[in-house]
Amino acid sequence: MNVKSSLSWRIPMAIQLIPAAILLAGGLFLHESPLWLMRKGHLQEDVQDMQNRLNEEAAIAASYGSGSFAFIRGCLNELSRPGMRNRVLLVFCAFALQNLSGASAINYYSPTLFGSLGVTDIPLYTGIYGLVKAIASIIYYIFFIDVLGRRNPVLVSSAACSFCLWFVGAYVKVGHPADAIAAGVPLSASTAAGGRAAIGMIMIYSIFWSFGLNGIPWIVSAEIFPGSLRVLTGTYAALCQWLVQFVMTKALPYIFSSFEYGTWFFFAAWMLIATLWTYFFMPETKGLTIDQMDALFGYQGRAIADNSEIGVSYKQGIDSVEKVGATTTEYAERS
Repeated sequence: MNVKSSLSWRIPMAIQLIPAAILLAGGLFLHESPLWLMRKGHLQEDVQDMQNRLNEEAAIAASYGSGSFAFIRGCLNELSRPGMRNRVLLVFCAFALQNLSGASAINYYSPTLFGSLGVTDIPLYTGIYGLVKAIASIIYYIFFIDVLGRRNPVLVSSAACSFCLWFVGAYVKVGHPADAIAAGVPLSASTAAGGRAAIGMIMIYSIFWSFGLNGIPWIVSAEIFPGSLRVLTGTYAALCQWLVQFVMTKALPYIFSSFEYGTWFFFAAWMLIATLWTYFFMPETKGLTIDQMDALFGYQGRAIADNSEIGVSYKQGIDSVEKVGATTTEYAERS
């Protein structure tokens, strides 16, 4: 196929419609979640865990009234408290470092970045890069995520990725392969060998990145917050991811034109920062209950609303909630 033909990008884009169409068709057969049905009053079964979740959400909103807006205000107030706001910052840092790792840059600008290595068959190596990353991710998140935990994989992954990118940047700086190819000059034996090594480092990078900042931020952001806040914190996590990725995607052409080979050093430096950040600031969260999370992040608990109004606080056991007609407790595990 002629790479200059519009079919060279139309066909790959069209192929992506196939799984999207399957997902759309499957969505027509999905049932509403029991929790949503209980919120709407359509489920009459007494499911205690879900009822407790709804009670907690009502208690969070109680200081501001009722309804979705009151719940959002209650969540924001709760997330601003000590022991919660450090979790909010942790999620932002994790997703920011994920997008500063260079992985999304390679995805979106592989012709430019692989071209700087002297690669001529760019579609082939871009496909291999994506395939290696996908296989490594599937293997890790199916078999090893609950064995190795969260913190140590990110620590090892970030350090290894940083090393790989420093190597690639040094090769581009010393070998100037793209300049030689543009001038029509054959690469020397040493430059060609260095190019193969640099491509190998990119593939090694993709493997290590797959079990680090690739998916760990999503897992950590989902498990460190109480269930009653996850409606909002899940949205916040997605916002952090896509906002930072949007900024990086738009900025990368200017970064590359300004830094050239230094682009690889730029991402390598951020991965080094990610290594230090993980070592000093990212705790291990595997297997912890929400009560243990509260202790880990220094959350002391508080009254959800004034005791005279709803008669309940997080520090108390199970009390009667007169206004919302339900019960809640801080030290009940939230789903």
